[in-house]
Amino acid sequence: MGRPPPEGEPPSMAAARAARLAAALARCVDVSAGTLWRVREDAWVQRLEKGYRSTRSWHPGLSLRQGRPPASLYEQVPMLHGSSGSGHGFVVRGVTRQLGPAHATHFGHFAPVSFAVVDLVGVAALASEAPPLAGFGLDRYAVTVNHDKPRVTADEYRCMESWARQRRFWS
Repeated sequence: MGRPPPEGEPPSMAAARAARLAAALARCVDVSAGTLWRVREDAWVQRLEKGYRSTRSWHPGLSLRQGRPPASLYEQVPMLHGSSGSGHGFVVRGVTRQLGPAHATHFGHFAPVSFAVVDLVGVAALASEAPPLAGFGLDRYAVTVNHDKPRVTADEYRCMESWARQRRFWS
């Protein structure tokens, strides 16, 4: 978007258009607490603690973002890593249709990590360096909406909220 115009000068047409587009994209993508995402392993490896390894191509992410919608594509969204095998934290069921509605995914075994809104917007997201995964076109992006289950249920939200308050991620 460039640098701001000098004091007293209006922004250029291109700068104003870019700012409007960025604000519209940021507000059109629901990044609120409880939204579920497909996050490629290379994106998790960059953000999680050193030594994190996985043989999976992706793991689910769960947004913990509270408050107003983002005003910028560069605002941060805190997200939890989901895993079937951890047994820690709280459970969300039916995250993927391949594993069925009763399959438990645990969130909270790692501290939240942040993704910029731009990483969560399919049209503006930076493509991952890794090759696309077979069979799912959106996996060319590091992070995409989880279309199988885009949001947790009300009961799962209450569990997430309790977990986040106990650990003082939320006040």
